[in-house]
Amino acid sequence: MVVPCHEAARDLDRCLGALRAHNGPGLEIVVVDDASTRDDPAEVAARHGARCLRLERNAGPAVARNAGVEATDGSVVVFIDADVVVHEGTIALAVDTLDGDATLGACFGSYDAYPAAPGFWSQFRNLYHRWVHQRGDAEASTFWTGCGAVRRVAFEAAGGFSAALSRMGMEDIDLGYRLRDTGWRIRLVREMECTHLKHWRFASMVRTDIFGRGVPWMLLLLARGGAEADLNIDPRARLATLLGGALPLLALAGLAWPPAFAIALGAGGLIALLQWGFLREARRLRGTAFALACVPALWVFFACCAVSIPIALLRHVTGRGLAGRLATPPASGTSASGGG
Repeated sequence: MVVPCHEAARDLDRCLGALRAHNGPGLEIVVVDDASTRDDPAEVAARHGARCLRLERNAGPAVARNAGVEATDGSVVVFIDADVVVHEGTIALAVDTLDGDATLGACFGSYDAYPAAPGFWSQFRNLYHRWVHQRGDAEASTFWTGCGAVRRVAFEAAGGFSAALSRMGMEDIDLGYRLRDTGWRIRLVREMECTHLKHWRFASMVRTDIFGRGVPWMLLLLARGGAEADLNIDPRARLATLLGGALPLLALAGLAWPPAFAIALGAGGLIALLQWGFLREARRLRGTAFALACVPALWVFFACCAVSIPIALLRHVTGRGLAGRLATPPASGTSASGGG
């Protein structure tokens, strides 16, 4: 187990407690402290029988995870975020999934339907993330480090996590693409569930969705030369993103031309129709009032996705993108066909 953390001792305590309680004393857990200054992850790790590796400078989760892998010798490495609490049987299911199919290089799971933070934005954001994974294709083209397992041989063949994405985000998506490039398959296992502890606020959600997800994901796709049809970039999500970008423009236009407000409402309604599956699930889990509140929340989410596109394009054309900066598989890397 590799668990990166930065200023997250309280969540880490719950994370490690669940890992140890559900998997016994024989599980090797390596906590990688990404140069925390306020918390003491080493004390928390020791309390749960885990090793703690400290980085001397804050380098981001990709670098931290790479360091954690280097500090272990297991044939399967499971990545768990420090703000995640795994369910009983989740780790065993991950290992069994890989053991059952030699062509699989990795597998990952999903958040459960009961995120820990009670606020609306925390519930909305975590439940939407879960819905995306629960309806995703089991034959995945990406990876997820919130709760995911990878064969060491596949990880090394792909070149590990890219340091260029360590502070930007989407390093796990990038690793998934490169695992597939080297011939390995990835499986989304919906039953591999975990509880997310993260508390979302409106401002942090907007900032993350633009600069921690939307922009780096778009830069990643531009660097790779095209889009990958998986998870939340399927055709419906792409159309919803286009409509989300139009919403604020139409709202502004309505100040000078009132009919634009009606067009904006129509665009918002179409977003709701495109995301009807999520709204129906939100109503089932939290009731009608919550589902109705999710409609404008989806407008905000897809507007953030839309805003990410021109920002990423500008960075790409001005040479501040990811072209030539991503990790690449070693020349002698092992592939699924050659040694998996």
